[in-house]
Amino acid sequence: MKLLFILPEYLPHGGGGIITFYRMWLPRLVEMGHRVHVLIGSGVVAEVNAAVLNIDGVHVEILDKKILDKYLDQFARYEATPGLRRYLAGAWAMWEQAKQGEGFDLVETTDWGLLFVPWVLQKKIPVLVQMHGSCGQIDLHDPLAGEELQGNMIRLVEKQCLAQADAVQTYSRNNAEFWQRQSGRPVILQPPAFKSLYEYDSESKRSDKGLVVGRVQRWKGPQVLCEALYRMENSAPQIDWMGRDTVYAERGQTTSAYLSESFPGVWNQRLLHKPQQPPEATAKLQAEAGFIVVPSTWDVFNFTCVESMAAATPVICSSGAGASQWIENGVNGFIFENENAESLAQALKQFLALTPEQKTELGVRGRETILSGMDPDKIAAQRMDTYRSVICEKNKTAIDPSPVSDWNAMACSPSQEHVKELGFLDHLPLKKLTRYSLKRGIEKLGKR
Repeated sequence: MKLLFILPEYLPHGGGGIITFYRMWLPRLVEMGHRVHVLIGSGVVAEVNAAVLNIDGVHVEILDKKILDKYLDQFARYEATPGLRRYLAGAWAMWEQAKQGEGFDLVETTDWGLLFVPWVLQKKIPVLVQMHGSCGQIDLHDPLAGEELQGNMIRLVEKQCLAQADAVQTYSRNNAEFWQRQSGRPVILQPPAFKSLYEYDSESKRSDKGLVVGRVQRWKGPQVLCEALYRMENSAPQIDWMGRDTVYAERGQTTSAYLSESFPGVWNQRLLHKPQQPPEATAKLQAEAGFIVVPSTWDVFNFTCVESMAAATPVICSSGAGASQWIENGVNGFIFENENAESLAQALKQFLALTPEQKTELGVRGRETILSGMDPDKIAAQRMDTYRSVICEKNKTAIDPSPVSDWNAMACSPSQEHVKELGFLDHLPLKKLTRYSLKRGIEKLGKR
């Protein structure tokens, strides 16, 4: 079978959970005799004259920036919502570069970056949308001031377009239920594949410190962990938080700065911020940590939880993270109620009260859970069964591209019509615009 994957990230680049998800089983498909082609890109990821790579038998291509720039011009009508404009431009640029899927049996796209839009509107090839955490979901859980219009528009586009996909799939029970409610359609629940990047050593010595791996971001729950450690007072353990800082609430403010101000005795004291590390170095640190905390207020899955369990490192995980479905509380890890600092503090106390032998046993049972439930060969075979089913169902229905008059297609498709630059500002009161421009100019000068 010839399979095309439209992804915002993949090897050889660094990245987050999407790379972790695909690198575990795409090479298995090649070993099974299938042709696998990955096109990387989005409205914010493109290169000029990038070479096509072969990584473990997977053909990897990167979006051409010249094509992206062309489509940015064709979505000038969304100048008031620059994020949406870039997402739609990136999605259609990838659709063009991939030659509309010609020669492939099926395309799999991600929800993030609206990469599925042209494929579900054009209906030229069977399409499966893999849900990792959409732009609309992320905006909902980590909103930025001034982007309310954009967030609402993105969510409307997601809801309407996903209803037209041949298949929608995710690997978290919570996320499957969420999208079933939003789209009114069935969502396939399929576990992810996983194999540790670090060789497990049962004799290796562990640190006494805890570790969090993830961006310093509101929905990753740093404020919940800070509050929990504050409540524990002198009994609070030392924990490192390893990951890059992000914007908090509005442009110009970082999450780390907010935490320093809100929790001065905890952030960078009991909870120490460390820089992000490459995947192999991260895996080693996870395997050497005394325990891992996943404090997410929301997370489609959270692979750091699985990575740590596979290394037999005890995990204390929020119920807001989809990976918590793999944990039996007190048996192969601990679960606490998401956004509940007291619940997290109690879970930490329960774990710290265990004997060294009990902590080891907890980690070993977690490792066994992941090894038995996420075997890459088994998951790759299951996914091929899903692809065959999607193709079969697609072949039963006639291919009927969305008509031009369809409102959804009109809203989400490129246009050659000329749009007056910043013309949307003509509809706003000049007095307010002048006042706002002066205020913004003064603030910008003050930051120099």
